[in-house]
Amino acid sequence: MIQSPYCIGLRQSEKVFNREMDRLEVPPGQRPDWVKPGFPATAHFFEKRSSCDMAAIVCLDVKRKEDPNRIVGLIIHEAVHVWRYIREEIGEKNPSAEFEAYAVQTISQRLITAYKQPRKKSK
Repeated sequence: MIQSPYCIGLRQSEKVFNREMDRLEVPPGQRPDWVKPGFPATAHFFEKRSSCDMAAIVCLDVKRKEDPNRIVGLIIHEAVHVWRYIREEIGEKNPSAEFEAYAVQTISQRLITAYKQPRKKSK
C-alpha cells in the first residue's frame, strides 16, 4: 500500500462523476465537463478537497465491449497526465527514468484495477 496525499479515482459515467463532484463539494458552476467533447477520456484535477491535497479523477467514456488494448492504452495515457500533474505539485523537475516509470506504472495499475472492478448500478 502506497500512502499519498493525492487521491486518484476513475469514473465511467457522468452520473457517477457528478456524485463525486458533490462529495468533493465542487460547486455546480465550477465543475468541468465529465469528458471533453470529442475525447474518450479526460483527467481532471482538484486541489484541497476532502481528505486529499489533490484529487485526480480520470473519466473514461468507453463501452466495456471495446477493444481492451485500446481501453488500457487510454488509461495509461491519462495516467501520464496524472503523473505530470503530481510531478509539478511536488516540484520534481528532473525525475530519474526509473522513478518516472514506477510512478506511471503505479498510477496505471490503480486505474486499470478500478476499471476491472464490477460497476454498481447507478441509482
